[in-house]
Amino acid sequence: GLIGSKTKRARFERTMRDLGIDQALIDRVVCPIGLPGIDSKQPAVIAVATTAQILALADPLAEVGARPSAVDVRQTAVDARQTAVDARQTEAGVRP
Repeated sequence: GLIGSKTKRARFERTMRDLGIDQALIDRVVCPIGLPGIDSKQPAVIAVATTAQILALADPLAEVGARPSAVDVRQTAVDARQTAVDARQTEAGVRP
Protein backbone atom coordinates (compact mmCIF):
# COMPACT_ATOMS: atom_id res chain seq x y z
CA GLY A 1 0.00 0.00 0.00
CA LEU A 2 0.89 3.63 -0.42
CA ILE A 3 0.18 6.76 1.51
CA GLY A 4 -0.99 9.22 -1.09
CA SER A 5 -3.68 10.84 -3.14
CA LYS A 6 -5.53 9.66 -6.24
CA THR A 7 -3.03 11.69 -8.27
CA LYS A 8 -0.10 9.92 -6.64
CA ARG A 9 -1.77 6.56 -7.30
CA ALA A 10 -2.20 7.43 -10.99
CA ARG A 11 1.47 8.43 -11.21
CA PHE A 12 2.58 5.15 -9.60
CA GLU A 13 0.28 3.11 -11.87
CA ARG A 14 1.70 4.82 -14.96
CA THR A 15 5.27 4.19 -13.79
CA MET A 16 4.53 0.53 -13.03
CA ARG A 17 2.90 0.05 -16.46
CA ASP A 18 5.91 1.71 -18.12
CA LEU A 19 8.15 -0.75 -16.27
CA GLY A 20 6.13 -3.66 -17.65
CA ILE A 21 4.52 -4.71 -14.37
CA ASP A 22 1.48 -6.90 -14.88
CA GLN A 23 -1.84 -5.06 -14.56
CA ALA A 24 -3.14 -7.68 -12.12
CA LEU A 25 -0.33 -6.76 -9.72
CA ILE A 26 -0.92 -3.05 -10.22
CA ASP A 27 -4.60 -3.55 -9.40
CA ARG A 28 -3.61 -5.03 -6.03
CA VAL A 29 -1.89 -1.81 -4.90
CA VAL A 30 -3.84 -0.11 -2.13
CA CYS A 31 -3.66 3.67 -2.31
CA PRO A 32 -4.44 5.55 -0.29
CA ILE A 33 -3.93 3.16 2.61
CA GLY A 34 -6.12 3.19 5.70
CA LEU A 35 -9.78 2.74 6.41
CA PRO A 36 -12.17 4.57 4.09
CA GLY A 37 -13.61 7.76 5.52
CA ILE A 38 -10.64 8.56 7.75
CA ASP A 39 -9.00 11.49 5.98
CA SER A 40 -6.79 12.87 8.74
CA LYS A 41 -3.21 13.85 7.93
CA GLN A 42 -2.04 13.25 11.52
CA PRO A 43 0.59 10.47 11.62
CA ALA A 44 -0.97 8.70 14.61
CA VAL A 45 -4.39 8.62 12.93
CA ILE A 46 -2.88 7.35 9.68
CA ALA A 47 -1.02 4.66 11.65
CA VAL A 48 -4.17 3.47 13.41
CA ALA A 49 -6.27 3.53 10.23
CA THR A 50 -3.58 1.63 8.33
CA THR A 51 -3.11 -0.91 11.11
CA ALA A 52 -6.86 -1.49 11.25
CA GLN A 53 -6.99 -1.99 7.48
CA ILE A 54 -4.10 -4.46 7.55
CA LEU A 55 -5.73 -6.40 10.39
CA ALA A 56 -9.02 -6.54 8.53
CA LEU A 57 -7.33 -7.77 5.35
CA ALA A 58 -5.11 -10.29 7.13
CA ASP A 59 -7.80 -11.71 9.43
CA PRO A 60 -9.71 -14.58 7.79
CA LEU A 61 -12.60 -14.01 10.23
CA ALA A 62 -13.01 -10.47 8.89
CA GLU A 63 -14.39 -11.98 5.68
CA VAL A 64 -17.39 -13.44 7.50
CA GLY A 65 -18.14 -10.28 9.41
CA ALA A 66 -16.50 -11.12 12.74
CA ARG A 67 -15.36 -8.11 14.70
CA PRO A 68 -12.35 -7.84 16.98
CA SER A 69 -13.02 -7.33 20.65
CA ALA A 70 -12.81 -3.85 22.17
CA VAL A 71 -9.63 -4.96 23.95
CA ASP A 72 -8.04 -5.92 20.60
CA VAL A 73 -9.00 -2.61 19.02
CA ARG A 74 -7.71 -0.63 21.99
CA GLN A 75 -4.40 -2.52 21.99
CA THR A 76 -4.02 -1.92 18.25
CA ALA A 77 -4.58 1.80 18.81
CA VAL A 78 -2.05 1.84 21.67
CA ASP A 79 0.52 -0.03 19.57
CA ALA A 80 -0.03 2.28 16.58
CA ARG A 81 0.30 5.37 18.77
CA GLN A 82 3.58 4.06 20.21
CA THR A 83 4.83 3.39 16.69
CA ALA A 84 4.01 6.98 15.75
CA VAL A 85 5.79 8.30 18.86
CA ASP A 86 8.84 6.15 18.07
CA ALA A 87 8.88 7.44 14.49
CA ARG A 88 8.73 11.07 15.65
CA GLN A 89 11.58 10.45 18.10
CA THR A 90 13.66 8.80 15.39
CA GLU A 91 13.05 11.76 13.06
CA ALA A 92 14.13 14.09 15.85
CA GLY A 93 17.32 12.08 16.38
CA VAL A 94 16.17 10.62 19.69
CA ARG A 95 16.35 6.84 19.97
CA PRO A 96 13.06 5.26 21.11
